[in-house]
Amino acid sequence: MHAAALHRQSLFLCYAEAFVVVICQLVVLLRIVRAPVTRIITALTALMSARACNPDAQFVLDDLELRNQSLQAAADAIVANMQADGYVSADANSILVTVEAGKGDARLRDRLAAAVENAQTDCDMEPAVLAQVLEDDPGLEAYASAMGVSAGKAMLIRQISAQVQELTGSELVGLPINDLNILAASNKVDAFVNGTGCCTFIL
Repeated sequence: MHAAALHRQSLFLCYAEAFVVVICQLVVLLRIVRAPVTRIITALTALMSARACNPDAQFVLDDLELRNQSLQAAADAIVANMQADGYVSADANSILVTVEAGKGDARLRDRLAAAVENAQTDCDMEPAVLAQVLEDDPGLEAYASAMGVSAGKAMLIRQISAQVQELTGSELVGLPINDLNILAASNKVDAFVNGTGCCTFIL
């Protein structure tokens, strides 16, 4: 890129952030570009790229063009495709969103959670969003790798098993996100925020 163009771009693109959407066993990594609030009154966010992290995610993303879309437009498209492909439904509606730790992570988490909740409502589903900020923890990555799940799902499992003594990680690993959501809500696991307002999590 030409130096002048790069300089102009740097004025408006403050930094990139990432979030991972886990729905059932589908994992999508989305990178977001955020404009700095010093340049505009309200910080705008748009998708820089979307990458499928497993075959299910690739299937859902194949016909979607998400680059430069707003967070809400991207959430609408992903949730609608997942509903059409049977990954979520009125009876299995839980969506787990994991945001990488970093500057503004809590705000981004909340904005994403709201976007997914809106997308679920538009698809005639009761919103059920679990959202979290991923800990910078090598032990968590090792735990996830050993269990064969994403770091976001491993974090949710670890939170539940830590607060509900009779449930172990090995018992929880095979459960879908929807069942984990029900367990977290019924046992008042306090690490998450969801659409029902009974816990605290992200998207």
